[in-house]
Amino acid sequence: MHNAGEPLIRTSPYVRVVIPPLFEWKSKPIAIGGHNVKWDSFEQLEYMVTNPELIARIEVLDDKDSSRESISYCDVRVMELFSPSDQILDLFYHTFAAGSIQFKSEFTHNKLDSEAVPVIQ
Repeated sequence: MHNAGEPLIRTSPYVRVVIPPLFEWKSKPIAIGGHNVKWDSFEQLEYMVTNPELIARIEVLDDKDSSRESISYCDVRVMELFSPSDQILDLFYHTFAAGSIQFKSEFTHNKLDSEAVPVIQ
């Protein structure tokens, strides 16, 4: 994520992925990660796609901000988010461009019910 502005230099950002009605995932915050944060390694989440038309919200938030207002966000269809690919998604703050975030998706085999389970790294 990249964004300009003095207050963002002191942020401890983390990523939250919300897919209604019940799925929510959070990355680990990067302490004083600032406005051009880079995670040292990929974070991993697993999500079984049951409705590819749902809209996922990807948000970047500051761990130290008690208001929990997004620093930036992106709305994307689940089908597009979990397509096996390496993609860069544009982030926004209200209607203003607020950087980008990279997602790498792959599919793994679910041993319980033989369904494909996409994994974001």
